[in-house]
Amino acid sequence: SARRVSLELGLSNGGQIHNWIRKYKEDGYNDINHKKGRPTHEEQRQADRGASKADKRPKTEELKTYCRERVCKKIERLSLPKNQKPTAQEIAITVTQLRQELHVTVKFVLDTINANPDLPHLSRSNYYYTLTKDDKNLKNEKVMKRIKEIFEEHRHRYGYRRITAQLHREGMRVNHKRVKRLMVK
Repeated sequence: SARRVSLELGLSNGGQIHNWIRKYKEDGYNDINHKKGRPTHEEQRQADRGASKADKRPKTEELKTYCRERVCKKIERLSLPKNQKPTAQEIAITVTQLRQELHVTVKFVLDTINANPDLPHLSRSNYYYTLTKDDKNLKNEKVMKRIKEIFEEHRHRYGYRRITAQLHREGMRVNHKRVKRLMVK
C-alpha cells in the first residue's frame, strides 16, 4: 500500500506517494521529470510568449460587431436626456464600464467611438487624463457653503464682488474669479 511504501522510504507524509502516482499517470506513464525551484528566465519568457499568443486569438466578426453596437448605443444614450454633448468625464466613465462589461481594450472602445462621426470623440490621452484628474470642487466645499450662506443672508442681492469682499473681511483669502465660478455653478 502507499502508506507502507511511505513508511519504508521514511517519508513524512503518505500523500506524497499518491501525488507521485497521479503525476506519473498524467505524464503518460513516462518518467517524472519535475524540476525543483523557479523556472529560468528563458523558460519564463517562453511561457509568457505562449500565453500572450493564446490571449491574442482573433475574435469573430460577430462578436466585434456586437461590441461595436453596444459601444455606440451606450455613448448615444449619454446625450439623450438634455440633448447636450456629454462631458469628457461622463464619456470616460462609460468607456471604463464598457471595457469591464465587454472585456475589450481601451483602444477598441475609443476607436469605435471616434470612427462614428455622430458620437462625441475622446482621445486616449484625454481618457486617461480625465480618469486621474481631481475634482476642483472638493477643495472648495467650505468656501461654497459660506458663499451660499452669505447669498441667502442678503436675500440674493449680493454679487460675486460683494461676496468676495465679505469673505475677505471674515479672513478667507479667496480670489474673485474663484467666487464668480463657484457662484455660477
